[in-house]
Amino acid sequence: MGVFATSIVNTSSSMPSLRFFATKNTKPPKPVSLPEMLANEITSEEAEDNVDPELEDLTNEIKKNFTITDKEGSAVVHLSRKYKNETIDVSFNCQDETELDDFNQLDEKFGNIDDNGELIKQDGDEDEDDDFGGGMIGQVFEVTVTKGDQKVLFSCVAEEEIRIENVTYLGTRNKGDDQFYAGPLYDHLDDNLKASMSNYLSERKIDDDLCYFILKYARHKEQNEYMNWLKQMLNFTDGAPAQLPPAGAAKKK
Repeated sequence: MGVFATSIVNTSSSMPSLRFFATKNTKPPKPVSLPEMLANEITSEEAEDNVDPELEDLTNEIKKNFTITDKEGSAVVHLSRKYKNETIDVSFNCQDETELDDFNQLDEKFGNIDDNGELIKQDGDEDEDDDFGGGMIGQVFEVTVTKGDQKVLFSCVAEEEIRIENVTYLGTRNKGDDQFYAGPLYDHLDDNLKASMSNYLSERKIDDDLCYFILKYARHKEQNEYMNWLKQMLNFTDGAPAQLPPAGAAKKK
C-alpha cells in the first residue's frame, strides 16, 4: 500500500441535487426561474468549496513522475510519462465511475452482506476515515503502454488498490477496433500471471498512490466542470457574463 492510499475509499457522486419536499397539507412550491435556480446553486456550491491540502500534496507527488493534462470543458484527464523506451499514458473520464454493487465483491473487500443486501459492519468500521462520504465507488481508467509503433491497453478500475479488468494487445491498431481479439477474460488468468501484470504496472508507477490520486482528482475535476456548467447555463439563460474559475481552482473534500 502506498503512502497516500491508506484508507478504504468511500465516495459519492459530487453532482449536487436539489430536492423539494412536500406533504398533502402544503401548497406546491412557487415556480422559480431557471436563471434564479442556477444562481442559487452556484452560491450554494461556492459556499461549500474549500481547499483540499491532501490533494495538493498528492498532486505534487504525482507530478514528479507524470505530466498532467487537464483541459477545461473536457471530462477526460491524461497523465503521461516516459519509462525507458516506452511512453505511458493514463487517462480517465471524471464521470466514468463504477459502483461496487456486486455482493461477492463487497463481501470480499469489506465484510459480510445480510439477506437484505446491507453491509454488516465489522468491529472498528465506524472509525474508518470517510474521506469521500457516501457509497463505495471505483473510478474507471486506462493505461496505454506504447513501444515503437506497438501498444498494449490495460483497462482498470481505481479502488482501494488497482483492479485490472482487461489487457488488450493493440499492436499498431487504435482502440475501438472491435474486430480483433480483445484479450482473455482477466479473472480466468492464472493468479501468478495476474500478479506479474500488476507488478508490470507498478514498475511504471501505476500503483496504489496513483489510484488514490485518480479517485481524489476525478472528484475535484467533476466539481470544477459542474461549476463551469452552472455558470455557462446561467450565462445562456440569463445573458449575464459567466466568469469561469481558473482550471484547478475549485477543490472539495
